This record gives sequence, structure tokens and C-alpha cells, in this order.
Amino acid sequence: MSKIPLSLFFCFVCFFSTNAQLNYSFTPTSGSYIPLARTNTSVTQVNAGYTAHDEGYANNIPLGFSFNYNGTVYTSINANTNGFASFKPFTSISNPADNNYWLSDLHSGAHGQSSALASRPLLAPLWDDLDLYSVGDLKYVTTGSAPNRVFTLQWGRVYWTLSAAQLGIEFQIKLYEGSNQVEFHYNQLGGAVQGTTDAPPSASIGITAEGTGDGKFLSLNNTSTNPTASSTVNTFTISTKPATGQIYRFTPGATLDPNSLNYSFTAVQGTYQAIEGGAPALLVNAKAGAATEDEGIADSIALFMPFKYNGSNVSFVSVHTNGFLSFQSLRPVTDGATQNFSTPDLSGGPFGPAVGPSGPNNGRPVLAPLWDDNALATTADIRYQLSGTAPNRVFTIEWSRVSWNKNAAAPAIEFQVRLYETSNVIEYHYNRLAGAVGAASGAAIGLTGTSTGAGNFMSLSDASASPSISSTVSTNNISTKPATGQIYRFTPLAPPVVSTCTPVKATTDLSVTASAADNFFSAVSDTRQVLVTVRELGGIAADSAVIRIAKGQASGYTFTMGSGSDNANWIRREDVSFVYFDRIGGLGCSRNSTLAINMTRNTSAGQQFNVTFRALTSVAQSANFRYNDSFSVLFVSDSQ
Repeated sequence: MSKIPLSLFFCFVCFFSTNAQLNYSFTPTSGSYIPLARTNTSVTQVNAGYTAHDEGYANNIPLGFSFNYNGTVYTSINANTNGFASFKPFTSISNPADNNYWLSDLHSGAHGQSSALASRPLLAPLWDDLDLYSVGDLKYVTTGSAPNRVFTLQWGRVYWTLSAAQLGIEFQIKLYEGSNQVEFHYNQLGGAVQGTTDAPPSASIGITAEGTGDGKFLSLNNTSTNPTASSTVNTFTISTKPATGQIYRFTPGATLDPNSLNYSFTAVQGTYQAIEGGAPALLVNAKAGAATEDEGIADSIALFMPFKYNGSNVSFVSVHTNGFLSFQSLRPVTDGATQNFSTPDLSGGPFGPAVGPSGPNNGRPVLAPLWDDNALATTADIRYQLSGTAPNRVFTIEWSRVSWNKNAAAPAIEFQVRLYETSNVIEYHYNRLAGAVGAASGAAIGLTGTSTGAGNFMSLSDASASPSISSTVSTNNISTKPATGQIYRFTPLAPPVVSTCTPVKATTDLSVTASAADNFFSAVSDTRQVLVTVRELGGIAADSAVIRIAKGQASGYTFTMGSGSDNANWIRREDVSFVYFDRIGGLGCSRNSTLAINMTRNTSAGQQFNVTFRALTSVAQSANFRYNDSFSVLFVSDSQ
């Protein structure tokens, strides 16, 4: 398929959104390319004017496990014959001259039918105007067993480009369960890379976030064994094959999982401060036949400040009169019998036909200060306000003069959601009014993640000053007003801490000697237990790591296993000079392990001892256990 002029390309790249940054590091390496002989995909033509193996896609390919890409969990992937894949489905194109998938553009593509339907985020092992030998050359397989499975997607027998006379390359994407690493693998075939004067080879290699623009992609500058990856320079001129066995690896950074809730909860007392002069929200009818103040939506109210919810950046809220808001766009229901926003359900709701800016969604995540079948006195009783100065602003949404539930005779309560810039803390504030709670009331108070089910919500047990919080029991029968001045606060948990240690292999013994004040033996054959805490560094893989414990004297020591807190994970071996302990498992850069050693000194009282630690010098073992000079050993003696 022919390319469009580059002048049009530069028009495309000037539009970008503010979705989450891409949080990956890049590493080139090498290995063996292993071709697949497994399941073919079902390839759909992009347009009737082109063959499916030239311009085609395969949607909803099952991964076989849950894969976290850039903070979002996926269970399927979508492949395009032009050498890239997406976690969002591809669509057919009515006019490929204007909308296409063959134009490589990590900065802003792939547009497909329109930029609004762009199939991002993308994984692009070799994105160009490619052609497969047949539709059967797009294959996939999931191998291994949980929790260490690997999904492989393969483009086999590829012409690079459409104008090429012979098959030139094949390549794969590999997705790793647990580590969530992404790898691109390559194998050269005999054919040359060929194009035309108007359509030369012009590939991109890299990955993207869902959003577009700088910081939302990583683009390799070439296909060497050690290319650089840029988040600001979009390379789309690659025309040299990666070497056979070349692997490009993308490793995720420390992120919070947006499909689980990462918040702590606190209930405190304060003073309710009503919004004065805030802007009223514009309500639209949420259900045919109902009054707007009963079933109304104020959709997509801009926050006007940066705010991160559950690890993801959000820029607007959509507010419902029934006492909750969403970080998605909400839409009116068309069938009130089966679709409604009036039934509180933190585990699975809110059930409306919600449609967000990126396509269909279930209206989640939700913040619910008092979710029930409520009604307002007027449509002006939802108001919002931004107060303070950056970087410490507060965005407040207020539901005032609320009848709880809609059949109540008079307003019973008013309440607010407050979002705090920088700290990303969420607070619910309450103020009692004179009216009684309606007889049929049964509210939910809490918040949710994007996904449904246990672990994806936090539900308060009641409206007391110190309610309990549950992520497995969704309470929806609260009928007592929170006290005036009551505040329920949700504080985001800190993301995982990843050490910045630089792994290097130790070349000398690392030893610690007990101080004179500790660990004196009181008599011949006296036995003391020493707890040794080892901080293991270096991003260790899931392999055995060996530590050698050498006797500090030529003779006179007996080593036996004690009862340390981590002893179940150590294995003992002995020879004439040494005692070994094999540590099983990948521990990363910030894990402390404790080992207890019972040491008997067969000499007179008052003698000291020392124990030396070092990595086993065998290359096969030391490659799996790496540490640097900050490797620490701590002796803690028993007390007598």
C-alpha cells in the first residue's frame, strides 16, 4: 500500500492528549529466535480493496493470563499485519487514503478510522507498510505455567515493504506474566528490504501509552545491538533488519495497579464549610420520565488542577444526583428497568450505559459519599469550586439540600467530595439538615477501582465516627446520617520502592566481627545463637542464590541451624571448610532475609568469634546473586 506524503504526517503529530506517561525502561540483549508452530489468528481485512495479509488485523487474541501494561490490566491483545499490536481493538477503514494503519507513528498513531478511535496503547516490533506471505503467518501461543507464563505473538514470513520481492524478516512480541516485561524478538530471512522512491522503507520500533505526544512513547533510533530509546524523538526511518536473535526488552517501572485500590482510610471530625459562590453544575436528564433533580448528570466537569486517582492521572469528574461521581463520562439510561444509577453497588455498579472518551466503560471508578436513590431540591444544588493556589489547591463538589431518598418529605443532608492537589487525598464532608431519612433508604459510602469484584472497592460498614472498611463486603443499607462535621478521608498508599542499586559482582570477602561487648562464650562448648540479617540487592531473578559462610578461625567452631525468622527458605550444605545456605527466590533490591546460626566454640571462656560472608565464586551461581558495596550484614546476639 502506498504511503501518504510526509507533510500530512506532520499535521497528524501536532495533536496530543494528556493520558498517563509511559513508565518503562529499555534494554537491548540477544538470544535465540524460536519460531512458532501454533495457533493461527483470524485476520480481518481493513478494507475490501486490499488483501487481508497486506492490510489486516486480528482482534481479541487471548493472552491466557492477566498482563499489566503501563498500569492497566489486559487479558487480550489485537494484532495488525503492519508489524504492530494494540491493547485496543482495531476497526475497519472506509477510506484508507485518509485513515490508515501502515503509516508508522509512535508519537500520535495509529489513527484507523479517525483519531478519536486511535488503537493505542501500541507495541511495535517493526511498524511499516508490511505484507505477510499469507494470513496464516500471524500466529500466537501461551506457554509455561502460572505464575510464569509467556504469551508470544509472531509475524512470520514478512515482506519488508509491500514492494519487496522476497521474504525478509520475521519477528515476535513476548509478554511475561508476573514481571509484565515486553520483549521484541527478531529473525532475518534472505530477502532484501525494498521500497520505492515514493514509499521507501520507514519503520518504527517501540511502545506507546494510550495518550499521544512527548513522554507517551519510547522510540528506538536504530536496529543495532545497542540502540537508544527516546520519549521525545519519534524515529520512523528505520530500514535495516535487526540481527537474528536480537531482543529488545521493555521493563515496567514501579506503578500502582489501577485495578486494585491503593488507599488507607481514616475517619475524623471537622467543620462543614458550604461552598459560597461556586459554579452550579449543568444537569442533563439521566432517565426518561424522571425529573433532572431526581435523576440528573453533570458530565465531564474539569478539575482545573492535576490529580491522580489510584495511580492514574484524571482531569474531570462526572457527577450524579444520586450521591456519587465518576472519573468517566456518564450517559443517560435508555431502559430504566435494566439500566439505572439509583441502585448503590460498590462491588459491581453503577450499571448505566456509560461511555467514556476512549470508548465504552462501566462508569467506574466511582467516589460515593452517599450513593442512594436521592433527589435534590433544585438543579442548582450541585455546585463545584476550585480553591487555593498551586500546588496545594482543593477541588470541591457539593450536593446540597438532598432528600434521602427521593420520596422523603424534606431535605435531610448535604455533603461534599474534596480532592487535594499534590497529596491526592480524597475526603467526604457531611452536614445534617432537619428532614428525616426516607423509609426506603439504603445507601453505600466508599470508593471503587476500575474493575469490579472483591479487592476493587472500599465500602464503609456504617456512618458512625469510626466505621470499619471492607474490600470484600459491599454495604448498601446505610440509613443513618453521618454527623455534622464528619469527615471520611482516603489517603493513597505509597507506590512500591525500587532500589537504585547498581548490581556488581563482589570480588572480596565481606565480613563483620562481633563486638567485644557481645557474643562472649562463657565456657567450653558454650553455644550462642546469632541472627544474621542480609539485605539482598540487584534485581535477582527467580533462581537459587548462594551465600558462603566461612569460619573465622582455623578450627574450633561448630555450625548448626537455628530458628531464624527466614530459615524455612534456606537450605543447608556442608563441606570441610564451609557451610552454605542457598536462598531460593527473586528478592529484588529491598528484601531483608534473616538467618539464625547456632555457634559452639570448644575453647575457654571469653573467646570472640567472627563469621565471613561472600558470594560463591562459581560463575553459574554468582551470575544469579549480585550485590554491590552496600550489601549489609547485621549481627544481633542473644542476651544473657
